[in-house]
Amino acid sequence: MPTATQLDHKAYIPIAHPGDDVKALFKQYGAVRLHDFKFDTASFDKFVSGFNETTLTDYSGGYLGKTGRPKTSTNTFEASNVPPNFYFPPHNDLSYFYEQGRMPGIILFCCLTPALKGGYTPLFNAHHAFKLLPDDIVKRIKGRKLSYVWTIPREGIAGRMKVLPTSWKSFFGTDDPDEVAKLVQDLKFSRHEYLYLGGEGVSKDEPSHLRLYMDGPMVTQHPTSGKDIIFINLGQSPEARKHFAKHYASDEAYQSVIEGSREFLTLDAPYVEWADTHEPIEADVMEAIISAYERSRLDWGWSQPSESIIFDNFLFAHGRDTFEGPRSVITSFGNIGDHKMPGPDCVAFTTTSTAA
Repeated sequence: MPTATQLDHKAYIPIAHPGDDVKALFKQYGAVRLHDFKFDTASFDKFVSGFNETTLTDYSGGYLGKTGRPKTSTNTFEASNVPPNFYFPPHNDLSYFYEQGRMPGIILFCCLTPALKGGYTPLFNAHHAFKLLPDDIVKRIKGRKLSYVWTIPREGIAGRMKVLPTSWKSFFGTDDPDEVAKLVQDLKFSRHEYLYLGGEGVSKDEPSHLRLYMDGPMVTQHPTSGKDIIFINLGQSPEARKHFAKHYASDEAYQSVIEGSREFLTLDAPYVEWADTHEPIEADVMEAIISAYERSRLDWGWSQPSESIIFDNFLFAHGRDTFEGPRSVITSFGNIGDHKMPGPDCVAFTTTSTAA
């Protein structure tokens, strides 16, 4: 659902064709769409291998425990496993691993099959959104850290989240608490704790759930330009999920979020809180951030089969609209050298157009 004040995507995201200097356009704009490249899975894999100068991030398993997204080729995997009637709010992929140096700098998507209706992948200019925040909100959030929290049940205890690991074993490959603790340390989670809530086949003396915490900044600086950017995964905010479900998702999805009984507001749902106080983010802060993101939305859509987009994962958050019909999007993560990353003169930092 476009908003009256969103950004003009044509001013921020150029279209490249075969023969164009894609890396130069990426450095200039921070995002670029690829038309007429006629990608299939194999040729897209070859393209991303040549585009990235450093090792690709592997999201297929072993990076976030044992669970990941199905691989579609050596360097690509399925883009999303969120149900089609749910809107996925703005987020910078793996931003919760930023301080561990494990967050990808670049996201590459290729839409092999556009949905019959919807299914777009809007971008959100995180620097523009920061500039829209009121001064009093900036003073309250800058310099503070967030905790992203996941609660994962033990094997055999029913979880309700369909888009997250269903048990420790599916996530880590083991149900042994000591082995899990070592893997949590190896993966550099900020901390973890066990919950003793009982459940089918689990005594009160045994841990029933594992709660994982990963800390990261609410505001940070773009790695090559030094510009301030908002840096929150709104997909883990219950308030944001409610807002975006109401405005973008189906009635069924919205009702399930509001009722909190089927999908998102269950024990094993992810959430985000302040790291220093373990308190929820204040309502007026969330309202200001959501409004800033909405006004920084680049509402472009997949217009042809095999269309692709490359964007700076620090500079742009992204979401996923609801859709109908079959849809196939594959993705790859990577980083390129600092001399090829957008600098302070990048269009995304300097253009102020708000025409829709």
